[in-house]
Amino acid sequence: MQEFAHAFLIELNAKKEYIEYTKFSTDRKKQYSIKTCIISDGNEKWVEKSATDDSANSHIYHMWQNTKQTNLHLLSAKLKGENTVCYDFLQGENYESVMLKALNKRDTERLFMLLHEYYTLLTENAQVMSYRSELFTKIFGEKQSEPEVLCVQPANIDLIFDNIYFLDDTHKMTNIRVIDGEWIFDCAVPVDLIFWRALNEFYGKHPMMEGVIPFKMICEKYGLDEAKCNKFQQWNQYFTLDYVGAGQANQNQKKTDLLSLNEIRWKQQPGRRILVTAYWKINKEDEFCEENAVYREAEDQGDYHYAITFYKQELKGRAEVRLDVQKGTFCKCRIISTKGIKGIFPQNVYKREGEFAYFLSTDSSYMIEMDEDADEIYVEYELIDCEHETRNYLINQLQTVTNENQRVREECDRLRNELSMHNQMEQEDREWQKKLSESKSSRGYQGIQKLKKLVKK
Repeated sequence: MQEFAHAFLIELNAKKEYIEYTKFSTDRKKQYSIKTCIISDGNEKWVEKSATDDSANSHIYHMWQNTKQTNLHLLSAKLKGENTVCYDFLQGENYESVMLKALNKRDTERLFMLLHEYYTLLTENAQVMSYRSELFTKIFGEKQSEPEVLCVQPANIDLIFDNIYFLDDTHKMTNIRVIDGEWIFDCAVPVDLIFWRALNEFYGKHPMMEGVIPFKMICEKYGLDEAKCNKFQQWNQYFTLDYVGAGQANQNQKKTDLLSLNEIRWKQQPGRRILVTAYWKINKEDEFCEENAVYREAEDQGDYHYAITFYKQELKGRAEVRLDVQKGTFCKCRIISTKGIKGIFPQNVYKREGEFAYFLSTDSSYMIEMDEDADEIYVEYELIDCEHETRNYLINQLQTVTNENQRVREECDRLRNELSMHNQMEQEDREWQKKLSESKSSRGYQGIQKLKKLVKK
């Protein structure tokens, strides 16, 4: 009886966990490749960052150690095994959302105040010092250094607005937590560089900001001249491309307009990673958008078969749900089986052939009618590259465009000829009018007119 007792207790205490969101940061050097998951068990929610390669375990450990820096306002974390660090999921507003509210209201006074408070946060532990060091050169590629500038050490160079969370509704900087302490270094880094990176990221994501407060105006206010901004741009590029290795996976990839699922499947290990998105909207008149979306990586079952599960808690009370089974390439898809779904209907289909729906767009979408009594929805499907159909489709489209261009050219030639004839007739008319005018002014014409008058008398 004892042998079964422990198993029974484990079953009683087991909590069903599901992943609400997954993001892979694998387009880097292997030692920095990680994935981020937001996980829930129905009662609690937390964040896990895990190494996707054994060589990234030390990077995860470094992230956990960073949380012990008491002067950086970092969210505490727990180490889970050798390759995962866990954080609480923060429910409050982040700095960027507060900035966006002011931006949408075009409240320049509030925006300037928020920028000032952020800059004050950066400088609270700053000192005037030289930033020249071997580590700084390794990170940013800069071998020269100004004599002394305002710096922080240790430095969180990724202290962007999106990574700062308020713990209550007062929005006071004395009650914040910083998430994603991935890029913290124990070397002196200029405060202006961190400030510039935050500005550059925010203005890049929200172009509307330029029309409310020009980027140049902020730079001038905080002493960021053009030469300094250009230098920061070079440092940031070196950090991103050379140190982190972002975009490494695509450096040697042949540029193509369409991606082949077969080619990607064998080039990426392990297997083909397909990100599935469930979009939802509460009101039918609303539009589907990224803000109302749940992301999940599809389970590769082999032989081009994939499966995906979404839980009712994620999609409860939604008026409409749209499932994008993959993104990035033209394909044909066949639904094999479903659970918790009353109906599933492909959208924007080019054609149907048996059970397959052909999608000649980069979003392969299905509208879903959920079963109200189901705890989860499950879809198993087959996804195949439709390269042959795509080629024929594009050829037909090209031929259609060519024919239309030919028709337009012929119509232009016709109109051009008509215009030429019209111009020629106008010229001839002007010449006849000129000759008629000249003849009317001649002596012979005047004499004839006098004789006509005498004859009438």
